[in-house]
Amino acid sequence: MIIPYFSSTGSLDDLKQLVHHLSAQSNLDGIVILGCVDNEIDDTATDHYLTQLAVPVAGGLFPAIIHEQHVHQTGWLVYAIKGKLTVSCTQNISLNGRSDGKNAKASDPGMHADTDVKLVIVDGHASGISSFLTQVYSNSKVSTKFFGGGAGSLASTNRRCVISNAGLLRDAAVVLQLFTHSGIGVSHGWRATSPIMRATATSGNTVHELNFRPALDVYKEIIQSEFNAIIDPDDLIGTASMYPLGIRRIGGSIIVRDPIASTADGSLVCVGEFDENCFVYVLNSEMDALLASTASATQQAETDLGVTADHKIVFDCISRFLLMKDQFQDELNMLSGGDAPVGGVLSIGEIAGSSDGFLEFYNKTTAVAAFSGE
Repeated sequence: MIIPYFSSTGSLDDLKQLVHHLSAQSNLDGIVILGCVDNEIDDTATDHYLTQLAVPVAGGLFPAIIHEQHVHQTGWLVYAIKGKLTVSCTQNISLNGRSDGKNAKASDPGMHADTDVKLVIVDGHASGISSFLTQVYSNSKVSTKFFGGGAGSLASTNRRCVISNAGLLRDAAVVLQLFTHSGIGVSHGWRATSPIMRATATSGNTVHELNFRPALDVYKEIIQSEFNAIIDPDDLIGTASMYPLGIRRIGGSIIVRDPIASTADGSLVCVGEFDENCFVYVLNSEMDALLASTASATQQAETDLGVTADHKIVFDCISRFLLMKDQFQDELNMLSGGDAPVGGVLSIGEIAGSSDGFLEFYNKTTAVAAFSGE
Protein backbone atom coordinates (compact mmCIF):
# COMPACT_ATOMS: atom_id res chain seq x y z
CA MET A 1 0.00 0.00 0.00
CA ILE A 2 1.24 3.50 -0.91
CA ILE A 3 -0.03 6.45 1.14
CA PRO A 4 0.95 10.07 0.26
CA TYR A 5 1.62 12.88 2.73
CA PHE A 6 2.43 16.46 1.74
CA SER A 7 4.06 19.46 3.41
CA SER A 8 4.31 22.77 1.56
CA THR A 9 7.22 23.92 3.72
CA GLY A 10 10.59 22.72 2.49
CA SER A 11 12.78 22.74 5.57
CA LEU A 12 14.67 19.72 6.87
CA ASP A 13 12.86 20.06 10.21
CA ASP A 14 9.52 19.73 8.42
CA LEU A 15 10.72 16.58 6.67
CA LYS A 16 11.89 15.13 9.97
CA GLN A 17 8.54 15.91 11.61
CA LEU A 18 6.64 14.41 8.70
CA VAL A 19 8.64 11.18 8.74
CA HIS A 20 8.39 10.99 12.54
CA HIS A 21 4.61 11.42 12.27
CA LEU A 22 4.39 8.60 9.72
CA SER A 23 6.52 6.32 11.86
CA ALA A 24 4.32 6.97 14.88
CA GLN A 25 1.13 6.31 12.90
CA SER A 26 2.05 2.80 11.83
CA ASN A 27 4.92 0.45 11.14
CA LEU A 28 6.57 1.54 7.90
CA ASP A 29 8.27 -0.85 5.53
CA GLY A 30 9.79 2.04 3.56
CA ILE A 31 9.36 5.64 2.44
CA VAL A 32 9.66 7.60 -0.79
CA ILE A 33 10.75 11.22 -0.33
CA LEU A 34 10.13 13.65 -3.19
CA GLY A 35 11.34 17.18 -2.50
CA CYS A 36 12.06 20.40 -4.39
CA VAL A 37 15.55 21.62 -5.30
CA ASP A 38 14.58 25.05 -3.91
CA ASN A 39 13.83 23.66 -0.45
CA GLU A 40 15.83 25.47 2.22
CA ILE A 41 17.97 22.59 3.42
CA ASP A 42 21.63 22.14 4.28
CA ASP A 43 23.07 19.33 2.17
CA THR A 44 25.39 18.07 4.88
CA ALA A 45 22.68 17.97 7.53
CA THR A 46 20.26 16.31 5.11
CA ASP A 47 22.88 13.76 4.14
CA HIS A 48 23.46 12.91 7.80
CA TYR A 49 19.73 12.56 8.47
CA LEU A 50 19.17 10.21 5.53
CA THR A 51 22.01 7.89 6.52
CA GLN A 52 20.48 7.55 10.00
CA LEU A 53 17.03 6.46 8.82
CA ALA A 54 16.19 2.95 9.96
CA VAL A 55 13.77 2.16 7.11
CA PRO A 56 14.56 1.82 3.39
CA VAL A 57 14.26 5.18 1.61
CA ALA A 58 14.29 6.29 -2.02
CA GLY A 59 13.62 9.66 -3.60
CA GLY A 60 15.06 12.84 -4.98
CA LEU A 61 14.98 16.62 -5.23
CA PHE A 62 13.15 17.89 -8.32
CA PRO A 63 12.30 21.24 -9.92
CA ALA A 64 8.77 21.07 -8.47
CA ILE A 65 6.15 18.85 -6.82
CA ILE A 66 2.66 18.11 -8.15
CA HIS A 67 -0.02 17.82 -5.45
CA GLU A 68 -3.80 18.31 -5.62
CA GLN A 69 -3.67 19.80 -9.15
CA HIS A 70 -1.11 22.42 -8.14
CA VAL A 71 2.60 22.85 -8.84
CA HIS A 72 4.66 23.60 -5.72
CA GLN A 73 8.16 25.08 -5.94
CA THR A 74 8.94 24.09 -2.34
CA GLY A 75 7.78 21.29 -0.10
CA TRP A 76 7.93 17.56 0.51
CA LEU A 77 5.77 14.77 -0.87
CA VAL A 78 6.39 11.64 1.19
CA TYR A 79 4.90 8.24 0.44
CA ALA A 80 4.53 5.76 3.28
CA ILE A 81 5.09 2.25 1.92
CA LYS A 82 3.43 -0.70 3.61
CA GLY A 83 4.40 -4.04 2.13
CA LYS A 84 7.40 -5.96 0.89
CA LEU A 85 10.10 -3.92 -0.89
CA THR A 86 13.79 -3.63 -1.66
CA VAL A 87 15.90 -0.52 -2.23
CA SER A 88 19.32 -0.27 -3.85
CA CYS A 89 21.57 2.70 -4.59
CA THR A 90 24.22 3.03 -7.30
CA GLN A 91 26.79 5.83 -7.24
CA ASN A 92 29.01 7.26 -10.01
CA ILE A 93 26.72 6.11 -12.80
CA SER A 94 28.46 8.42 -15.29
CA LEU A 95 31.65 6.39 -14.88
CA ASN A 96 30.27 2.93 -15.51
CA GLY A 97 26.49 3.06 -15.82
CA ARG A 98 26.25 -0.22 -13.92
CA SER A 99 23.63 -1.16 -11.38
CA ASP A 100 25.79 -2.43 -8.53
CA GLY A 101 23.15 -2.71 -5.81
CA LYS A 102 25.34 -1.01 -3.21
CA ASN A 103 23.77 0.25 0.01
CA ALA A 104 20.80 -2.07 -0.55
CA LYS A 105 18.07 -2.32 2.06
CA ALA A 106 15.04 -4.61 2.06
CA SER A 107 11.97 -5.28 4.14
CA ASP A 108 11.98 -8.87 2.87
CA PRO A 109 14.85 -9.80 0.54
CA GLY A 110 13.30 -13.23 -0.10
CA MET A 111 10.11 -11.85 -1.61
CA HIS A 112 9.53 -13.08 -5.16
CA ALA A 113 6.26 -12.14 -6.87
CA ASP A 114 5.02 -11.54 -10.38
CA THR A 115 3.49 -8.19 -9.40
CA ASP A 116 6.65 -6.19 -8.99
CA VAL A 117 7.22 -2.60 -10.11
CA LYS A 118 10.42 -0.59 -9.81
CA LEU A 119 10.58 3.12 -9.05
CA VAL A 120 13.84 4.40 -10.59
CA ILE A 121 15.18 7.85 -9.71
CA VAL A 122 18.42 9.07 -11.28
CA ASP A 123 20.47 12.25 -11.35
CA GLY A 124 18.95 13.79 -14.48
CA HIS A 125 22.27 15.38 -15.49
CA ALA A 126 24.30 12.17 -15.30
CA SER A 127 25.72 10.88 -18.57
CA GLY A 128 25.37 7.15 -17.85
CA ILE A 129 21.60 6.91 -17.47
CA SER A 130 20.83 4.75 -20.51
CA SER A 131 23.62 2.30 -19.67
CA PHE A 132 22.41 2.14 -16.08
CA LEU A 133 18.83 1.45 -17.16
CA THR A 134 20.04 -1.31 -19.47
CA GLN A 135 21.62 -2.98 -16.45
CA VAL A 136 18.48 -2.52 -14.35
CA TYR A 137 16.36 -4.00 -17.11
CA SER A 138 18.65 -6.99 -17.67
CA ASN A 139 18.63 -7.74 -13.93
CA SER A 140 14.81 -7.67 -13.74
CA LYS A 141 12.15 -10.25 -14.52
CA VAL A 142 10.27 -10.01 -17.80
CA SER A 143 7.09 -9.14 -15.89
CA THR A 144 8.64 -6.17 -14.06
CA LYS A 145 7.19 -2.70 -14.69
CA PHE A 146 9.12 0.56 -14.28
CA PHE A 147 8.45 4.25 -13.63
CA GLY A 148 10.43 7.23 -12.37
CA GLY A 149 12.51 10.13 -13.58
CA GLY A 150 15.48 12.41 -13.33
CA ALA A 151 16.10 14.52 -10.25
CA GLY A 152 18.10 17.73 -10.15
CA SER A 153 18.04 21.43 -10.94
CA LEU A 154 17.82 23.23 -14.26
CA ALA A 155 20.13 25.89 -12.83
CA SER A 156 22.97 23.58 -11.80
CA THR A 157 24.28 20.26 -13.06
CA ASN A 158 26.18 19.61 -9.82
CA ARG A 159 23.28 19.62 -7.37
CA ARG A 160 23.14 16.73 -4.93
CA CYS A 161 19.67 15.46 -5.72
CA VAL A 162 19.25 11.68 -5.26
CA ILE A 163 17.84 10.59 -1.89
CA SER A 164 18.82 7.20 -0.45
CA ASN A 165 20.00 5.47 2.70
CA ALA A 166 23.51 6.29 1.44
CA GLY A 167 22.68 10.00 1.81
CA LEU A 168 22.00 12.91 -0.53
CA LEU A 169 23.95 12.18 -3.71
CA ARG A 170 24.80 13.41 -7.19
CA ASP A 171 25.66 11.26 -10.23
CA ALA A 172 23.71 8.45 -8.60
CA ALA A 173 20.54 6.41 -8.90
CA VAL A 174 18.19 4.68 -6.48
CA VAL A 175 15.80 1.83 -7.30
CA LEU A 176 12.83 0.93 -5.11
CA GLN A 177 11.18 -2.40 -5.93
CA LEU A 178 7.58 -2.84 -4.79
CA PHE A 179 5.55 -6.02 -4.90
CA THR A 180 2.14 -4.64 -5.75
CA HIS A 181 -0.27 -4.33 -8.65
CA SER A 182 0.40 -1.32 -10.91
CA GLY A 183 -0.28 0.14 -14.32
CA ILE A 184 2.18 2.19 -16.38
CA GLY A 185 1.47 4.77 -19.08
CA VAL A 186 3.85 6.98 -21.08
CA SER A 187 3.36 9.39 -23.99
CA HIS A 188 4.93 12.60 -25.32
CA GLY A 189 2.96 13.99 -28.30
CA TRP A 190 6.00 15.02 -30.38
CA ARG A 191 6.32 14.14 -34.06
CA ALA A 192 9.23 13.93 -36.49
CA THR A 193 8.90 16.61 -39.19
CA SER A 194 12.50 17.33 -40.23
CA PRO A 195 14.78 15.39 -42.58
CA ILE A 196 16.44 12.46 -40.86
CA MET A 197 20.04 12.92 -39.69
CA ARG A 198 22.77 10.70 -38.33
CA ALA A 199 24.56 11.50 -35.08
CA THR A 200 28.05 10.89 -36.41
CA ALA A 201 29.95 11.86 -33.24
CA THR A 202 28.56 11.55 -29.71
CA SER A 203 29.77 11.08 -26.15
CA GLY A 204 27.29 10.37 -23.40
CA ASN A 205 24.59 13.03 -23.46
CA THR A 206 26.47 15.29 -25.90
CA VAL A 207 26.04 15.29 -29.68
CA HIS A 208 29.20 16.63 -31.29
CA GLU A 209 28.28 16.12 -34.95
CA LEU A 210 25.19 15.63 -37.06
CA ASN A 211 25.90 14.40 -40.58
CA PHE A 212 29.65 14.97 -39.97
CA ARG A 213 29.18 18.68 -39.18
CA PRO A 214 29.01 20.56 -35.86
CA ALA A 215 25.69 19.58 -34.30
CA LEU A 216 24.70 23.13 -33.34
CA ASP A 217 25.16 24.42 -36.90
CA VAL A 218 22.98 21.67 -38.38
CA TYR A 219 20.37 22.07 -35.64
CA LYS A 220 20.08 25.84 -36.15
CA GLU A 221 19.85 25.48 -39.94
CA ILE A 222 17.04 22.93 -39.78
CA ILE A 223 15.04 25.00 -37.29
CA GLN A 224 15.36 28.04 -39.54
CA SER A 225 14.59 26.23 -42.82
CA GLU A 226 11.85 23.89 -41.57
CA PHE A 227 10.15 26.05 -38.94
CA ASN A 228 11.23 29.60 -39.88
CA ALA A 229 12.50 30.15 -36.34
CA ILE A 230 15.71 31.45 -34.78
CA ILE A 231 17.20 30.00 -31.59
CA ASP A 232 19.72 31.46 -29.15
CA PRO A 233 22.56 28.96 -28.51
CA ASP A 234 23.11 30.60 -25.12
CA ASP A 235 19.47 30.03 -24.12
CA LEU A 236 18.37 26.75 -25.63
CA ILE A 237 15.98 26.02 -22.77
CA GLY A 238 14.17 29.29 -23.46
CA THR A 239 14.32 29.48 -27.26
CA ALA A 240 14.48 25.87 -28.51
CA SER A 241 11.84 24.25 -26.31
CA MET A 242 9.52 23.62 -29.27
CA TYR A 243 12.26 21.84 -31.23
CA PRO A 244 13.64 18.86 -29.28
CA LEU A 245 15.66 16.13 -30.92
CA GLY A 246 14.18 12.68 -31.41
CA ILE A 247 16.02 9.35 -31.67
CA ARG A 248 14.41 6.78 -33.95
CA ARG A 249 14.17 3.36 -32.31
CA ILE A 250 13.69 0.00 -33.99
CA GLY A 251 10.01 -0.28 -34.85
CA GLY A 252 9.69 3.43 -35.60
CA SER A 253 9.12 4.82 -32.10
CA ILE A 254 10.70 8.18 -31.19
CA ILE A 255 12.55 8.91 -27.95
CA VAL A 256 12.76 12.64 -27.21
CA ARG A 257 16.04 14.30 -26.24
CA ASP A 258 15.99 17.89 -24.95
CA PRO A 259 18.95 20.15 -25.90
CA ILE A 260 19.76 22.27 -22.85
CA ALA A 261 23.13 23.83 -23.69
CA SER A 262 25.72 24.27 -26.43
CA THR A 263 29.50 24.20 -26.21
CA ALA A 264 32.23 26.34 -27.73
CA ASP A 265 32.99 23.68 -30.35
CA GLY A 266 29.37 23.58 -31.57
CA SER A 267 28.19 20.49 -29.69
CA LEU A 268 24.71 20.07 -28.20
CA VAL A 269 24.38 18.97 -24.57
CA CYS A 270 21.10 17.13 -23.98
CA VAL A 271 19.22 15.37 -21.19
CA GLY A 272 19.90 11.69 -21.91
CA GLU A 273 22.40 9.77 -23.96
CA PHE A 274 22.87 9.18 -27.68
CA ASP A 275 24.31 6.10 -29.35
CA GLU A 276 26.87 7.01 -31.98
CA ASN A 277 25.47 6.80 -35.52
CA CYS A 278 21.87 6.73 -34.31
CA PHE A 279 19.24 8.36 -36.51
CA VAL A 280 17.91 11.70 -35.28
CA TYR A 281 15.11 14.14 -36.17
CA VAL A 282 14.17 17.61 -35.04
CA LEU A 283 10.70 17.28 -33.54
CA ASN A 284 7.73 19.62 -33.30
CA SER A 285 4.22 19.61 -31.85
CA GLU A 286 1.16 21.70 -30.95
CA MET A 287 -0.41 22.25 -27.56
CA ASP A 288 -3.46 20.09 -28.36
CA ALA A 289 -1.21 17.17 -29.27
CA LEU A 290 0.80 17.52 -26.06
CA LEU A 291 -2.35 17.56 -23.94
CA ALA A 292 -3.76 14.59 -25.83
CA SER A 293 -0.58 12.67 -25.04
CA THR A 294 -1.09 13.34 -21.33
CA ALA A 295 -4.62 11.96 -21.54
CA SER A 296 -3.20 8.94 -23.38
CA ALA A 297 -0.56 8.26 -20.70
CA THR A 298 -3.21 8.42 -17.99
CA GLN A 299 -5.52 6.08 -19.90
CA GLN A 300 -2.68 3.65 -20.59
CA ALA A 301 -1.83 3.46 -16.88
CA GLU A 302 -5.42 2.87 -15.83
CA THR A 303 -5.97 0.25 -18.54
CA ASP A 304 -2.71 -1.50 -17.68
CA LEU A 305 -3.73 -1.61 -14.01
CA GLY A 306 -6.96 -3.36 -14.96
CA VAL A 307 -8.93 -2.27 -11.87
CA THR A 308 -9.98 1.05 -10.40
CA ALA A 309 -6.94 3.14 -9.46
CA ASP A 310 -6.54 4.16 -5.84
CA HIS A 311 -3.65 6.54 -6.47
CA LYS A 312 -1.53 7.79 -9.38
CA ILE A 313 2.08 8.97 -9.30
CA VAL A 314 3.29 11.11 -12.21
CA PHE A 315 6.70 12.16 -13.49
CA ASP A 316 6.04 15.05 -15.89
CA CYS A 317 8.84 16.87 -17.66
CA ILE A 318 9.76 20.32 -16.33
CA SER A 319 10.19 21.49 -19.93
CA ARG A 320 6.51 20.75 -20.64
CA PHE A 321 5.62 23.00 -17.71
CA LEU A 322 7.89 25.79 -19.00
CA LEU A 323 6.53 25.41 -22.52
CA MET A 324 2.82 25.26 -21.63
CA LYS A 325 2.89 28.10 -19.09
CA ASP A 326 -0.72 28.84 -18.03
CA GLN A 327 -2.01 25.93 -20.08
CA PHE A 328 -0.18 23.50 -17.82
CA GLN A 329 -3.29 23.58 -15.65
CA ASP A 330 -4.99 21.71 -18.51
CA GLU A 331 -2.23 19.12 -18.26
CA LEU A 332 -2.90 18.73 -14.54
CA ASN A 333 -6.61 18.32 -15.27
CA MET A 334 -5.80 15.54 -17.75
CA LEU A 335 -3.68 13.76 -15.15
CA SER A 336 -6.37 14.10 -12.49
CA GLY A 337 -9.16 12.55 -14.54
CA GLY A 338 -11.16 10.07 -12.46
CA ASP A 339 -11.44 9.69 -8.70
CA ALA A 340 -7.87 8.65 -7.90
CA PRO A 341 -5.72 11.42 -6.38
CA VAL A 342 -2.55 12.35 -8.25
CA GLY A 343 0.85 13.28 -6.86
CA GLY A 344 4.31 13.45 -8.33
CA VAL A 345 6.99 15.78 -9.63
CA LEU A 346 8.21 17.86 -12.51
CA SER A 347 11.33 15.98 -13.52
CA ILE A 348 14.46 16.28 -15.66
CA GLY A 349 13.75 13.29 -17.86
CA GLU A 350 11.19 10.54 -17.34
CA ILE A 351 11.52 6.76 -16.95
CA ALA A 352 8.92 4.19 -17.93
CA GLY A 353 8.60 0.60 -19.05
CA SER A 354 5.80 -1.95 -18.89
CA SER A 355 5.98 -5.73 -18.91
CA ASP A 356 5.52 -5.77 -22.70
CA GLY A 357 8.02 -3.00 -23.55
CA PHE A 358 11.56 -1.76 -22.99
CA LEU A 359 12.81 0.47 -20.21
CA GLU A 360 13.56 3.96 -21.57
CA PHE A 361 14.74 7.38 -20.40
CA TYR A 362 12.52 10.04 -21.99
CA ASN A 363 12.45 13.85 -22.24
CA LYS A 364 9.45 16.18 -22.65
CA THR A 365 7.24 13.23 -21.73
CA THR A 366 4.59 12.28 -19.20
CA ALA A 367 4.98 9.01 -17.29
CA VAL A 368 2.12 7.81 -15.07
CA ALA A 369 1.98 4.93 -12.58
CA ALA A 370 -1.44 3.84 -11.27
CA PHE A 371 -1.89 1.74 -8.13
CA SER A 372 -4.91 -0.15 -6.83
CA GLY A 373 -4.21 0.18 -3.12
CA GLU A 374 -3.84 -3.55 -2.59
